[in-house]
Amino acid sequence: MRGGFANPSYTGSVKAARNVAIIMLLALVIAFLPGGGNAAAALITALTMALMAGVAWMVYTLSRENQLTLATPPMAAARFYTAPSG
Repeated sequence: MRGGFANPSYTGSVKAARNVAIIMLLALVIAFLPGGGNAAAALITALTMALMAGVAWMVYTLSRENQLTLATPPMAAARFYTAPSG
């Protein structure tokens, strides 16, 4: 026992199978309930918005970490973002 709760020792593959089964159940519910198409479209829209927010955050963070590099002449900045330095 750890922390007062029983800790079943599932392997990684059992956890993965459980997670896949949960996702399949949720997809089944969305697919066959009335209005499920609208729910699926809303879910895809929310996931796309989250992805775009993540990309925007990454670009913001990258620009903040490299302010000096971005302030240098354009060709130097272009080399930084397009080619690995050797």
